[in-house]
Amino acid sequence: MRKKRQKEDIAYWTKEQLEERKIRMEQLHPGYLAWDVRLGTWLGFVLIGRMFLHGLSIILGAERGLVMFLAPLNLLFCLGFYLVCIRNRWEISWAFLILRGGELVRTLFRTLPSLLYLNFWGDLWWVTTMAVLCLDISFLAAVAWIPAVHRFVKAQRVVYSSQEI
Repeated sequence: MRKKRQKEDIAYWTKEQLEERKIRMEQLHPGYLAWDVRLGTWLGFVLIGRMFLHGLSIILGAERGLVMFLAPLNLLFCLGFYLVCIRNRWEISWAFLILRGGELVRTLFRTLPSLLYLNFWGDLWWVTTMAVLCLDISFLAAVAWIPAVHRFVKAQRVVYSSQEI
C-alpha cells in the first residue's frame, strides 16, 4: 500500500508549471522564494568551491590516477545529495554533516604540521581545503538546524509532488 501511494505522489512538471507552483507557494508562505534563492546560491558556491579544490588538488598532484576521473562523480554526488536534502529530507543532512565534520578534523590534524614548512602551494591547498570544507559544513548545518529551512523543505516537497497547492 505504501509503495503504491509513493508512486502516485510522484509528479513530473514542466518548467512553467513548476514556476507557477513556486509562485503559488510564495503567496501561501511568504519567504519561500527567498529561501529558494538563498539555498540555491549557497549550493552553487559549495559546488564551485569543491570544483576549484579538485582542480587545485589535481594540478598540485594531491589527487592522482583514478581519483582524477572520479572528481566529476563526486561533484554530481554532492549535487544530488544536497538537492535531496533541500527538496525532500532535511533530516539526512545530519549524516553528511557528521561525515564532513570528520573529514575536516581528519584533514586538519593530518596536514596541520605541514603548514610550518611555509610552502606557498601547500599552504594555498590547505587554506582552500579548509575554506571549502567550512563552506560545505555551514550549508549542511543551516539545512540541519534552521527551522525556516525545515519549513522551506516541507514546502518544497509539496511543490515537487502531485499535491494540489
